[in-house]
Amino acid sequence: MGGDLARFRGRLLDKLQLDASQQAKLDTILAALQPRFMALDKLEANAGPLARAKLVGELQLKVNAMLTPDQRATYEQMQAQVDEQRQAQEPANGAASAAAKPAL
Repeated sequence: MGGDLARFRGRLLDKLQLDASQQAKLDTILAALQPRFMALDKLEANAGPLARAKLVGELQLKVNAMLTPDQRATYEQMQAQVDEQRQAQEPANGAASAAAKPAL
């Protein structure tokens, strides 16, 4: 599993306390999407951010579907924190750039 996806998995396991069934579902989701994430590097610069945003959105929907309501609320907070951190690190045009690179 790629570095970003492995870190994402680790954060979810740590913060959401996934049970064994959820961990198996998460591993299946990540394994299915990993080749598509790896293919993003081969896209042209102008197509990459949009394709990444679409793929991350798909990942987030699939993860949300397997979570309990309490876990879902925590996951949404995690996403908001990452988005805030990314925007704080971006230059003046950060809003557009951050939108193009949603949080894993």
